[in-house]
Amino acid sequence: MSRAPSQEQLDLKQLVEVRAFRRFLFRIVESAGIGIPAAKDDMALRMEGRRALGLEILGWVETALPASTGSPQPLAALHMALSEALTPKEKRNESGSRYDD
Repeated sequence: MSRAPSQEQLDLKQLVEVRAFRRFLFRIVESAGIGIPAAKDDMALRMEGRRALGLEILGWVETALPASTGSPQPLAALHMALSEALTPKEKRNESGSRYDD
């Protein structure tokens, strides 16, 4: 027996379709320092907390994507955020991506 999606899941599915949300998600990825290697000092401990929150948010988004990696890491959500940030504006309209507005 399958459960109906929660309001939170429905909201996330709607959000990932919005280009502005994907750009905002990339800001979270950058701010969280997800791509920065950790070192063992006070700054690293602070960054680990930010990184954990960033990864948690990406995990929420991952559950809303039509195609997930099935990995414990939110790789599909990270890929979506990076793709949105790195795709030149003129190519976004031609891409035919299922995530286009």
